[in-house]
Amino acid sequence: MNHINPDKRFVGQIEKVDLGVLPWLHVYGQPCEHFEARIVGNRKALEIVMNTIQKALNMPIDADNWERTPEEVFATDGEGYDVAVKLLPDDPDKKPMLDNIWDRYPPHYYRE
Repeated sequence: MNHINPDKRFVGQIEKVDLGVLPWLHVYGQPCEHFEARIVGNRKALEIVMNTIQKALNMPIDADNWERTPEEVFATDGEGYDVAVKLLPDDPDKKPMLDNIWDRYPPHYYRE
């Protein structure tokens, strides 16, 4: 994973990075139930995610099958990361399914 320092250089790199060509992407989870999740990014980042989703749709459904972006995308704080996409069965009773992340991370009002 890469990180861009405030001086516009990747960690350990001498030359400055052309920030205009980097794929910028932010994925915002739902703040609480029934709210929208948001995916925002520049054209390059959204095309990378779109192509990754298309590849995932063509993969067999398997517990270990994850399609990852072929290149990193970047948050505007300079942190680089991959995006992973998984195809699940249409029938939620079929396996493999993912654990429900909300069961592990309940909303704040469920906390004791």
